[in-house]
Amino acid sequence: MRFWWLTDSARLAAERAVVEALARDEDWLEFTRWKFDDARFAAEAIISAHGTALSGPADLS
Repeated sequence: MRFWWLTDSARLAAERAVVEALARDEDWLEFTRWKFDDARFAAEAIISAHGTALSGPADLS
């Protein structure tokens, strides 16, 4: 597995910015935090759909 988030800082910055902007602009996405999950860089968020809130890590590998 290649750890792109260690070697490609431009991609890391771009992906972080897009996810954070989406959460800021859309009511259905509540960004929680960035984290490392089993050697993967992940975004943790709550997604609301039809009155139900779903949460868990989104793999960005």
